[in-house]
Amino acid sequence: GYLPQDLIELKNNIDLISYLKEKSGIAKLEHSLKACEEHLTSLSAESSKYQAALKKYEKISNLFEIRGGYTFSVQAHKVLKGLGFREKDFTRQCTEFSGGWKMRIILASILLSSPDIVLLDEPTNHLDTESLEWLESWLLNFPGTIIVISHDRYFMDKLMTQIAELAHQRLTIYQGNFSYYLKEKEERHELLQKEAKNQQEKITKTEAFIERFRYKNTKAAQVQ
Repeated sequence: GYLPQDLIELKNNIDLISYLKEKSGIAKLEHSLKACEEHLTSLSAESSKYQAALKKYEKISNLFEIRGGYTFSVQAHKVLKGLGFREKDFTRQCTEFSGGWKMRIILASILLSSPDIVLLDEPTNHLDTESLEWLESWLLNFPGTIIVISHDRYFMDKLMTQIAELAHQRLTIYQGNFSYYLKEKEERHELLQKEAKNQQEKITKTEAFIERFRYKNTKAAQVQ
C-alpha cells in the first residue's frame, strides 16, 4: 500500500464505506458471491452444473473470509474512527471532504487492504495529535514491512528500526531509530575524521623521511 504526499483525486458518486470496500477488493468479491448465489438458486441440486457452481461459490466464499469480508464493516468503522472520522461521515460522498480528509481516506484504504508492505510519504502531514497516536499504535502492531519518508523525528523515533541515508550517491543503512541514526552518524563522522587525520600524519611522516633520505643521498654525492 502506498500513501503519496500529494493528493490523489477520489471517484465521484461514491460514499466513504463503498469507496473503502472497492479499494480493498471486498466489493468485487461481494458482487461475485451474490452472482454465484443467484446462479445456484437457478439450478437444480441434482444437475451436473450445480456441483461446479457450488465449488466456485465455496472458493469465493473462502477467499472473502480470508480477506476479512465478513468483518470488513467493523474494521472499517474502527479505522475511520481512529483517523478522526465521525459516524455521520461514513455515508458522505468522498468528494465532499477537504484535501486533508481525503488523504485520511486514502490512508484508511491502505490500512484496510491487508498489505504486506506499507510505504508512507509524509504520513503525519494531515493528522492531528489524536489521529497520529492512533496511527502509531496501528503501525506498531503491523506484522509487515513499513517504509516511511518523514521529517517528523518523534514519529520515526517511535516506529523505525532502520534508517536509510542517501548522501553523495551512496546509500547507508543504520540499524536503529532516528535518534540512534543521528548519534551513530556523528560517531562515524568523527571516526572518519580521525582516520583521515592519522592517514595524513602518516603521509607527512613518510614524505619527511623520503625528503631526508633524498637529502642524505644528495649530500653524499656532493662529497664524492
